[in-house]
Amino acid sequence: MADAKQQFEKPAGTPAPASEPIIHVMPVEFRGGKSPMTKAPEEKKVEPSKVELPKPVTPPPSKPPITPVKKTRFSPLLIVGLVVLLLVGGGAAYVLLTLGPNEPEPVANTNVPSNNEPTNTPPTNTDPDPAPVTPTPVASNDADSDGLTDVEEVLFGSDSHDPDTDDDSYLDGNEVFHLYNPRGDAPGLLIDTGFARSFEEEGYSYTIVYPSRWEAAAGANDEVVFQAPTGEYIQVSHQTKELGVDIADWYASQHPELSPADIVVTQVITREGYVGIMSPDKLSTYLDFGDTVYVIHYNLGFASVVNFLTTYQMMVNAFHVNG
Repeated sequence: MADAKQQFEKPAGTPAPASEPIIHVMPVEFRGGKSPMTKAPEEKKVEPSKVELPKPVTPPPSKPPITPVKKTRFSPLLIVGLVVLLLVGGGAAYVLLTLGPNEPEPVANTNVPSNNEPTNTPPTNTDPDPAPVTPTPVASNDADSDGLTDVEEVLFGSDSHDPDTDDDSYLDGNEVFHLYNPRGDAPGLLIDTGFARSFEEEGYSYTIVYPSRWEAAAGANDEVVFQAPTGEYIQVSHQTKELGVDIADWYASQHPELSPADIVVTQVITREGYVGIMSPDKLSTYLDFGDTVYVIHYNLGFASVVNFLTTYQMMVNAFHVNG
């Protein structure tokens, strides 16, 4: 019995074994206990000195609170006032630009002394010395009280805020009255610097100096009108007079509507030595030449103030009868 094979008892209903027994073998990787199917990733050792710490994030600055802007509503009256102010300012600027300092071209003067001595010293001439007078109508603004209105300062290139532009101890108005340049530029006369010119027309019995920016319109019977850009003008004409009649009496005969008390005239003596009178309003001058009276009249036109009083007196002072 020792050589007989050991028999295994099979449960009932077990199919008969095949001719060869089937042997199931456990794979090697499962031997020796439970083993993971996949290997875990190896941990990477990091040295402490090489650890990079995350950079701190600075929060963005908070915006200041926005204060709502309160809208301002302009009243219609305020808007109308601003428009009127702009129109008035534009008109004044137009007048000043029309008269503006358009520098005249310098004129060569062969009489300038070589030692650079000033040539604009007013003449120390005749006695009595003619002087400007104050008009009855309201004069224009004269900011520096030098005898030239602010409009005339622009006309002759002087400083409206300096009564003596060239610092020669003579007021600007006095220099213009005597035909000198108030700026002090050489040559010294207004007519030589280009600020004034002389009216000398063939067939006219006189010459006269007037601003170079004005227009001269010659008419018949020795009459000339010198027009300013502001609308004012100065007219030169002549009338007949009986020889030997006093000029004041002649003036009274020309104005019968005036009473003797209203006829208050002022005597005038020009730089040429001509004698005459000035009307009570100081805007008309009558120069006596025996049987002829030359009349130099300042017409305001539409102006309400006298802008060119010294200019007018300068023209009277420069009047010259030919021959």
